[in-house]
Amino acid sequence: MARGILTQDELDQLNDNPYVIYAEEKRIVYSNEFKFLFINELHSGKKPSRIFTDAGFDISVLGSKRIERAAARWKESFAAGTLGSYDDFHLRKIHAANEAKRKKIEINKTIRTQSSKIKKLEHNIEIQKSKNESKLQRQKARHSLEISDLKQQKADLLQHQKICHSEEILSLKSKHDRSLERQRVILEKTVAEKQLQLDRQSETIAKLRAEVDVLKKAGSLERRRCKETAPGKLPIFELIKSTIEKFSLKGCVKMLCDSLGVARSSFYHYVNSCSVRSNRLDRDEKLFHTVKAAFDSIPYKNKGSRSVRTVLLRNFSLIINRKCIQRIMRKFNLVCPIRTANPYKGIWKASKEDVVAPNLLQRKFKTGVPLKVLLTDITYLKHQGSFSYLSLILDAETNEPISYVLSKSLKVDFVIDSLKKIEHLQFSEDVLIHSDQGVHYTSKAFRKKLKEMNIRQSMSRKGNCLDNASCESFFGHMKQELPDIRSLSFDELYSEIDKYMRYYRYERYQENLFRLTPYEYHSLLAS
Repeated sequence: MARGILTQDELDQLNDNPYVIYAEEKRIVYSNEFKFLFINELHSGKKPSRIFTDAGFDISVLGSKRIERAAARWKESFAAGTLGSYDDFHLRKIHAANEAKRKKIEINKTIRTQSSKIKKLEHNIEIQKSKNESKLQRQKARHSLEISDLKQQKADLLQHQKICHSEEILSLKSKHDRSLERQRVILEKTVAEKQLQLDRQSETIAKLRAEVDVLKKAGSLERRRCKETAPGKLPIFELIKSTIEKFSLKGCVKMLCDSLGVARSSFYHYVNSCSVRSNRLDRDEKLFHTVKAAFDSIPYKNKGSRSVRTVLLRNFSLIINRKCIQRIMRKFNLVCPIRTANPYKGIWKASKEDVVAPNLLQRKFKTGVPLKVLLTDITYLKHQGSFSYLSLILDAETNEPISYVLSKSLKVDFVIDSLKKIEHLQFSEDVLIHSDQGVHYTSKAFRKKLKEMNIRQSMSRKGNCLDNASCESFFGHMKQELPDIRSLSFDELYSEIDKYMRYYRYERYQENLFRLTPYEYHSLLAS
């Protein structure tokens, strides 16, 4: 049966298992070692519950549903060849979140510790102050009593020995005065030492208050620090600088830097490099205008840093590092949207009464010779509430669209028309055309036309779009880069596609073609 939220005892039991990386109330992250062990044991015939039991897991803690879902997910990831990669990403994400939580807990703990120290110091100071005052009062009272006693003795001696002991009385008076002076000097020295000690304690308290203040502010900046600003960047150093100016403290840079976990040299470098950062910002703004001009010069948007770099090189004669362009685009929010999957893409299913050709290509798209491997496919284009169908023939070596036909119907004729458009081309020996197992490509008319043109036929495996990846990629880029076609008529759509095909052949630079267009690359190979 399925288990709900895991208890703390169950989490401790799971975290003790060597095959568990991290366990939460509603999530368990297993190690890649256990996942591959599970797949191997599963292939050897063991049941999933038996594999978990042998690995030291308690089935009553996990629940049968959780085991079944984990087994299904791992088998699917293993079949797709991505077993472990997704969890590694989430593991890093969880690790980063846990690290942020740990830092926040440490900062809060430090704040509480320093606050308790401050309170304790203040309390000790008050106690010491009261003790000093009471001690001083006792000493004054004792000295006053001694003085009065001596005066009384003096009076008695004067009365009884006024004549005989006048010199002795004077000597005793002088001696007593000297004793009082020494005691007064000692008392003043003691008071001065205590005052110096109090001043030092006050300075320590001020430094601790500054440290608590900067730690509190650093705690409020923690989320932004972990996600956007690494330690040693602007907010932390600016915080240290403002705290020093606020409390007017000198010599506490080391204490604040140690509390925030940054180096003093980095802080002084930040203070002394204000002009450098300002110059760097001005330089980045100038470079942004150049990158923006290249970005806007591309007729079809959604271009990334590689395309912008090639345009700068070919059209502006500027050599700029791609990482620099990427950094400028990110800094000034010049975004290239990621091409998303087409939700309306479907697979034409029909009974295949004709012969299916073997997969002769085996994904070996690049042969070094143009017009030796041809790729063909059909895509659906929705406009004005209906569909039109585009048949394309692509040269696999140069990525050049050498033939395309747009049709309102799915009859096999428009596929054959795309073949007729390339009859005049001079193909290489043993030319090969590769397609999927659609009804158009298994038809007798299509195979007959290929036989007339002396072209061998190859087909992808059933349900495997990667065998014709170049053609699928072309359609994906085309649909991403074309403007909105939903309101276009058939003639307008044909005009847009024709315009895009010319742009793709003669103007669209490609990294894997040595930054040349498909037409230029074909001319280079043919020369």
